[in-house]
Amino acid sequence: MSARLDRLAFDSPEYKKAFGTFLKSTDQKKKAIAWLRGQLASMPEREVFLDVGAGSGVITGALAEMFRTTIALEPNRDLRRELERNCPNASVLRETIGGAPLGPAIADFVLCCHVFYYIDRADRLPILRRLLGWVRPGGMLVVVLQSPRSQCSNFLRSFGGSPEDVSELRDSLRREAEINFESTLTTRESHIDAASFEDACAIAQVVLSYGIPDHLEMPTLDELRTLLDENFRQPGGGYRISCNQDFLCLRPR
Repeated sequence: MSARLDRLAFDSPEYKKAFGTFLKSTDQKKKAIAWLRGQLASMPEREVFLDVGAGSGVITGALAEMFRTTIALEPNRDLRRELERNCPNASVLRETIGGAPLGPAIADFVLCCHVFYYIDRADRLPILRRLLGWVRPGGMLVVVLQSPRSQCSNFLRSFGGSPEDVSELRDSLRREAEINFESTLTTRESHIDAASFEDACAIAQVVLSYGIPDHLEMPTLDELRTLLDENFRQPGGGYRISCNQDFLCLRPR
């Protein structure tokens, strides 16, 4: 019988290695930077940028030059070291969103990019409220998640996962009458290009570890290979999977 994939803990060396494989195999960050810079170019005020869950700081650093001040939240120690190297002029905080010592209306632009997967469902709406509360009048919050209509999301569904949908967060927030905001939702194309089955396997571990419920088993290597070969194998070798990104822009009124 074929071995099963391991479910990886977020703070484990194995997750870090597998996530590194994902990052080198996708154009998500490049596409996100290009789209975000286009949006920011038309902002009337660009004094303070707050990046929430900044990770290694690749996107943070690319956008920081457009602002006078940059604040970055990153609770993961290893990622925070990379963030500090990539963004030496940013004020880096180690707290989580819920514990960050930040007052209301502190930033013209707040970014939360691919973070909500790691937040418990019961906490997501309060966290979104807090993020929006950090935005100054005339500013905006952008929440980025993988589109539930991408091939990567369909891959997740194949093994019992339920992809996140940023529009559901927006609709939940909209039902709270005391919060008044404008919103737009934009989808931009991105892809994963895995050069080998080994790379595709590592990427699958990242996607599935937090994408399928704990009570479900991870797939076996044979199950994974069959699904990848039947749906995503390229004629020249390797695997190509769309991982389109949804950009939800919220502007407080």
